[in-house]
Amino acid sequence: MRAQSKAGVKRSPLPAQLPGEGKTLTTMNLGLCYAQLPQQRVLVIDADLRTCGLTALLDHPSTLGLAEVLAGKATPDEAIAATNQKNFFVLLPAPFPPLRQSFSLERTGRSFSCAAANYSRSF
Repeated sequence: MRAQSKAGVKRSPLPAQLPGEGKTLTTMNLGLCYAQLPQQRVLVIDADLRTCGLTALLDHPSTLGLAEVLAGKATPDEAIAATNQKNFFVLLPAPFPPLRQSFSLERTGRSFSCAAANYSRSF
């Protein structure tokens, strides 16, 4: 982790195709570990709009979520929430199952590039 931080690695996507592979727990543990390093601000993005696993794990109420960001109804900065852990922030899927909406990938890419500039690591 220290080597990746020194090398400037900022993003670590953890994709998997099957349920139960440990994506949520692994992501949470990595995020918490990185947040303990000096001068690290960590953003964990739960992009699983179907199961919202991180939301259940954190039991974190949210008024805005990833679905609203993808739909252009909120900015990432509005939807990112602080946790009770120092330097550890989350972007949860949505406060409720999202309605079927069209998401703009171009707008989403720009939004997350701007938001990620404020964090040392994002998962």
